[in-house]
Amino acid sequence: MLIIAIFAGTARASDIPIIISSENIENVLEQLDKVLENRNMYIASRLNRIDSIKSLPVGVGREAYRMLEVGKEYESFNNDSAFAYFRNGYDLARVTDNMPLRLELKLRLIKSHIRNGFVKEGYDMFLAIPDDSIPDSMRSMYYNNAAEVFFQVCMVYLSKPPYNDLCNQYRHEYMKYIVPGSVEW
Repeated sequence: MLIIAIFAGTARASDIPIIISSENIENVLEQLDKVLENRNMYIASRLNRIDSIKSLPVGVGREAYRMLEVGKEYESFNNDSAFAYFRNGYDLARVTDNMPLRLELKLRLIKSHIRNGFVKEGYDMFLAIPDDSIPDSMRSMYYNNAAEVFFQVCMVYLSKPPYNDLCNQYRHEYMKYIVPGSVEW
């Protein structure tokens, strides 16, 4: 269900309360139908939020944050635009000492590379991140990206070891950081 909502590009996953059990599958399908019916409204709302973010004045050194926020808004429905904003934000953040901002932009850029079909580029960028450099607050994002990177590599190499094993290993690590029953779960 979540995959359909994401690919439909209508709303953020967090906008749709989805907890799937045998008792409420019909209810979830009805919610999904309503979301799909209102697709244009969600897209217009998202574009308005993006315009609002773009129009906010930012001080010196804060443009990378704006790029991050705009990229996050584009992420679920226009990956090409998200990619451009994350890349520009990452380029701006690379000259700062703000390691968490640089890392978040890099992780989001990696995911955009992968989703745009640039698997090798995303894979190479991911491998350049030392595992021990990830703060605890970003482990969830790191492991989620890792699982996606190695899943896509598996798709290219037809699930051959060691990529399949690495995908599963990172997915298990990611699961340790998410709340059971949540959308991510």
